[in-house]
Amino acid sequence: MYTTKEIEEIKIISLEKIIREEFEEIEIRFARSEDKEIDEIKHIFLKSLYKSILPFERTWLRNEYPNIRKWHMEKFPTLWMTKNSKIAAIIERCHAFIPIVNYLFQHNKSWRGNNNKKERINMQELADKITDKKRYAKSGHEYVYSTFLTNKAFYDEICKHTHCSKGNIQRYLKALVKVGCLKILNEGKGGKGVLYADGYYVPAPDNKYRKISFLKDSSEIKSGLIKLPNWINEYQTNLTRRVKRHV
Repeated sequence: MYTTKEIEEIKIISLEKIIREEFEEIEIRFARSEDKEIDEIKHIFLKSLYKSILPFERTWLRNEYPNIRKWHMEKFPTLWMTKNSKIAAIIERCHAFIPIVNYLFQHNKSWRGNNNKKERINMQELADKITDKKRYAKSGHEYVYSTFLTNKAFYDEICKHTHCSKGNIQRYLKALVKVGCLKILNEGKGGKGVLYADGYYVPAPDNKYRKISFLKDSSEIKSGLIKLPNWINEYQTNLTRRVKRHV
């Protein structure tokens, strides 16, 4: 059990996580906004608030509670997921969902400063070659997809990080396409794997690019998540039928 002091500290961590997400959104909007005055006020306020919490994060969070820190650094579940009772119940029921979507988001979340920068650049070159430089179109703009290829190296890595079997990963990937938070860019032939997109990159200040996930707070995604268990089971049922036909 946590003490009263520890509970208060966990609340601060929750607040910092919310501020971090809000600050990243404001940074992106501020870089493109025509109404600079309003966004600049928000930007300055959130930046100062964000920096004021960082000393706490560097000491207590890193030294005392590594498990909480692990949760804190993860993208999902977001607040809109946990506040929706139906979706919260789905997350509880589908245990592999959160580890899988967190792995996919963290795998290539930034264009700069990550250990996997070289891997991400190679992945982008491969994706451009496979799709003939296909881009994500939104509001009259085109953005580079955040992609991953389901080859052997991908499955080895994601199975290791999520503690899920390859079969279970495949079930979830197929279901997440139906939810709308993954897109298939190329089916793959000859055992080369499927090329998926889990989001896209938008420009931000300092020549950075930030990843925007397709797993977002929208009516379509919420409706899809509520059906997630059915789609996972549907894939398993279809797989069982194909196996029986070949027996």
